[in-house]
Amino acid sequence: MEFRHVSKLIDLFILPLVKCCPRELLGEWILKLLLPLLSECGYALSDAWFSLLNEGQGHDLPYLAHSFGYLGGSEERVKKLEGCLLLDMTRKVSKLLGVLASVEPNDALMRLDLLPGITVKTASLCDSKCAATYSVVGYTILDDWFIRMLNMNLFGSWVDGEATMDALPFCHALVQVAVATKHVKLRRLIVDAMLPATIKRLCDDLPCAVQQTIRKLSCQLNPSKSKTATEDLWVLCEAIYKVFIQNPDFTIEDPDRENTVDRFKDWFSRQKQELLVKASCPIPADFPVNMWNWELEDEFQRYLPTYVDILYEADAMDCSEYEYPCQSTLFEKLRPEFRLKHGISNSLDDHVRIIRDMVYRKLPAAWSEMHSHQMDEWLCKLISLKPYLTHSNKRHSAMARLMEDLPIDAKLSPLDVKDAIATFYNVILYYLEPKFHPLIREGQKDFLIKIAHQFNFAQEANSCKPLEPEFIDSPGHLQPYACEYIYRMNIYCNYFEAREHVRLHQEFDQYLASGELDDNVYKFNSSHDKSVLQFAEKHVVKSRFGKLDHKLMKLSLDDRAHIVHAQRQIYTYCENLRDILANKELNVSIQKLRNKLEEEGFFDVDNDSIDWDKPCFVSLIGRFKQLVFKGHGCPRHVVVQGIMEYWAISQRSGVKTGQFSLEKVVEEECRRWKKNIADLWMDTRYYEESYHDILRNPLTKIL
Repeated sequence: MEFRHVSKLIDLFILPLVKCCPRELLGEWILKLLLPLLSECGYALSDAWFSLLNEGQGHDLPYLAHSFGYLGGSEERVKKLEGCLLLDMTRKVSKLLGVLASVEPNDALMRLDLLPGITVKTASLCDSKCAATYSVVGYTILDDWFIRMLNMNLFGSWVDGEATMDALPFCHALVQVAVATKHVKLRRLIVDAMLPATIKRLCDDLPCAVQQTIRKLSCQLNPSKSKTATEDLWVLCEAIYKVFIQNPDFTIEDPDRENTVDRFKDWFSRQKQELLVKASCPIPADFPVNMWNWELEDEFQRYLPTYVDILYEADAMDCSEYEYPCQSTLFEKLRPEFRLKHGISNSLDDHVRIIRDMVYRKLPAAWSEMHSHQMDEWLCKLISLKPYLTHSNKRHSAMARLMEDLPIDAKLSPLDVKDAIATFYNVILYYLEPKFHPLIREGQKDFLIKIAHQFNFAQEANSCKPLEPEFIDSPGHLQPYACEYIYRMNIYCNYFEAREHVRLHQEFDQYLASGELDDNVYKFNSSHDKSVLQFAEKHVVKSRFGKLDHKLMKLSLDDRAHIVHAQRQIYTYCENLRDILANKELNVSIQKLRNKLEEEGFFDVDNDSIDWDKPCFVSLIGRFKQLVFKGHGCPRHVVVQGIMEYWAISQRSGVKTGQFSLEKVVEEECRRWKKNIADLWMDTRYYEESYHDILRNPLTKIL
């Protein structure tokens, strides 16, 4: 419906109807007629006034004005007609609101059967003062749909004196209802929107949109009514100050009037000075000059604490058990203190909608975290499950054994279990356990579990983006200021620096993984001082990675040193096994040891009844270590692997020489083993360090 039609409808039908409405029908009429009308008018006026105040023209809203332009009217005449239509619509709506505030009190309005969507608890908040004096206004604003729409553009932001005078009784009633009911959203509207708008309207010399629009529409405004409206706005401003600023807890019954006036004048003067300072602040360097509006920046700063609360509420929610939960579900999960603080009474609240959007963004990361933790639990179980699982076990039997003690979570699919089993066989065993023996598994079980942890953590960290503040969470007109704020906070908290260091850190690890610096890494690890600075001064490192934080560089060097040590240990292992076959006397001794081990059942690795720690095994393993790995300090599980390799060589048939068998059984496997350990490093790189932590947990750092 066009503006001119709505204005006539209000003036010729709605206003007389409200004034003459039978008392017993007023509640029903408000519910079925006035609230839909006021909501529709509110959205239209909000858009129109926002465009006029901030862009100079009410785009596409007064349809008749644009039609007039298409038929040959000049741009100036079109803008003038738009202004007339907007002022007329605003005056009619303000007059209707003023009439609502002056309607004879009707206690019947507070009956629960007439309160749409209001619980008994909410209704009980309306004390006798509200029910007896402001029941019509109280009933109207307690409708959630209407109060979500309510904003200062409904009253034209006090630009027009006539509309202001008509709307002020309604605004005074809102103040009284807010005091009586302690309605959070209404109180926030008054303090964060009505009060700032009133101050700007009363500051004639303030470079703000209201004052500029008043001057622009001066020929269409009534000067005498504007003057009277100014005087009335002083009264409203003082009333708001008295109950919300001076006495926010409503503890003072009747403060001294003279002192209150003086304090109000001092307070108002400070508010004006603060606004003047904000209006004169320079535009941020990275902000588009043609988009900057200091009033919208000020509005965003008032909105920011609410946004931070919403962000933390969404981040604290554990919604991984739901697949894209609806607003009603999320409403039930809100903390009671959060609901109370922000006056959230139902799932249609805008805060709940924003939280829903945030939860949708965080769900992939939440699912990934849940999947990773479950994978970690399964992998640890697969590594430790006795009798130990080996390369020869069938995958389906491994799944059956795993599920005996760990049933599949309803939120996870059988495919997730298959992923865990595939990782266990294709990553853990393939890369790190080329030969199986219960003593090998026992000796490196902790190491395998550590690798499983890091593999899962690394996969999770690389798979999903964590919840971060985004400008799209803010109201549309505040999004540029939210974007600029988030950018500033990222700089302040070194987010971009952290991102660059993490990127450079990965490149450094990839370079180390090439093996070009392994000799230098080995020397670095062997030195007493382990000077990262000295290492970083090497030409290739300094030229490519001179900007990388030395703490990160040291973490990589320590990790790579373990890889180099393991590779050299494998090389020594291979060389020592080669010596067995080259030394006939040694080979004879080793064969005797092998025969004794075989007699004791050492190679019967699938026999669960064998005590692998019995003294004879301990003695024979120690003897093998003395003969083959003397002076090399190999751990027991590596010695056991050497025994298993030697046994495998002796079991091969059709091989003419032991040396050929060594190359086929040992050397090729050792080359693959060395390469696998190096390759696995890049898949398990996970650092618990400040730069990486900023990217993994941006909320705790940025806000």
